[in-house]
Amino acid sequence: MSKKYDLIIPNNHISIASVIDINNICKPLFQHTDIDFFVFCRYYKDNSVMLLSSDLSFHEFLLSEIADKFFTWTALEAFIANTKKNTHNNIQQANWLVKNTTTYQLQSCFLNRFKIGNGIEIAEKYENHYDVFWFDSKTNDRLTDFYFEHFDILEQFILYFYSQAATLINRNERHKIIVPTRNSGYENFVQEAANKMYENNAGLTDLQKKLALTRYPMRHNGKITNLSAKEFNCLHYLARGYSQKEIGRTCGISDRTVESHLDKIKGKLNIYNKKELIELFYASRLARLKVTDQNQ
Repeated sequence: MSKKYDLIIPNNHISIASVIDINNICKPLFQHTDIDFFVFCRYYKDNSVMLLSSDLSFHEFLLSEIADKFFTWTALEAFIANTKKNTHNNIQQANWLVKNTTTYQLQSCFLNRFKIGNGIEIAEKYENHYDVFWFDSKTNDRLTDFYFEHFDILEQFILYFYSQAATLINRNERHKIIVPTRNSGYENFVQEAANKMYENNAGLTDLQKKLALTRYPMRHNGKITNLSAKEFNCLHYLARGYSQKEIGRTCGISDRTVESHLDKIKGKLNIYNKKELIELFYASRLARLKVTDQNQ
């Protein structure tokens, strides 16, 4: 039992024996992309965790040297809530994606010792646990574009992983790692990361204000058509499945005004099919922008 880090981890924990199997499951991903590092962690409401990874040395490192930095369920929920509030991304609301969310000390440790620091984490919440998937690379420091441009590949791998690792997950669930409820490291860890994220995003908010657009260009059939800010907002919400009534309520305008804006968009683009209009929106750069200030 580990006494140094207040974590209940038996020697030769079963998860260590699973590293080879996880590496084999990850082989297709590693062979066809620059991703060469993968961690799966399941956080439970009782403050226990289940850890599986593709790298033996890193796995042992997590179980020992920085064990006191494990999130608890409560700390993870707080951190994800802060991430969703302060991180701008175009990933589905069911997921959250964060780059460099750990403390500076841990970032330096990961980079210096394991040559990793170009990863993302994808989390999904279930009734009694969170599943967190961490993808990273020891060789490519420009993977961010890949993550955003091929997020569907990561989603498909997650489904593949659930299928291939079902037996391993069930086996390791019977040997979860118990995290004590009282550990100041959790609160400090979460607060430090959250504060840093807030500071960074405050600067980005100022930048976005300075880069405010009055026209939102969409390219169709070789022609560029400019939308107004209010037209862009309506199309943004339409593409995300909002009804006209929901769009109006969100934007603070009437249903009739929403209908008028959408009709103008259809006329400008000469597209009167809703499915085609949404497909064009998602194929454009506009799909990756946030909605504008409703007062514009």
